[in-house]
Amino acid sequence: MSDPTLPYPEPGGQTYTSGHNPAETSTSRALDEAADGTSSRRADEVAWLVHLEGPHGLTCSEVVARTNLHHGQASGALSNLHKAHRLERLVETRGRGHVYVSPGMAHGRDLAPFRGYERSGASTSRLVEYLRDLESTGVDVVSIDVVLDLLRGDS
Repeated sequence: MSDPTLPYPEPGGQTYTSGHNPAETSTSRALDEAADGTSSRRADEVAWLVHLEGPHGLTCSEVVARTNLHHGQASGALSNLHKAHRLERLVETRGRGHVYVSPGMAHGRDLAPFRGYERSGASTSRLVEYLRDLESTGVDVVSIDVVLDLLRGDS
């Protein structure tokens, strides 16, 4: 992987994208945007906008207000830049959104580490608890073992 703003490997590991959901249209969009450079240009634009704000930084909503990006595009770019260490996310919030700053611009404020969904033990624990509660009521749900295999990537 040569572009850190494209952190998610597609099956086979030869192609990387900025991320997508399982829908065919989302997958197609992500592959097209990775191939034509849209994802990388978007990330560069967002990183530059955050840099221009200095220690004030920007939230996702503020990025949306300054660009033609919709929330998902802005949020994805910020998350991928954070994951690639091109931006830092502060613990503090503004207008119900986390503040992102360029590296070195936190000025002693607490930083939030990157936590992707796949690493969120708390989310996984809540999901398992929820599925166990459902099973105990007699509702027909997917086996917890199958869900855990999916979460671990064992499928």
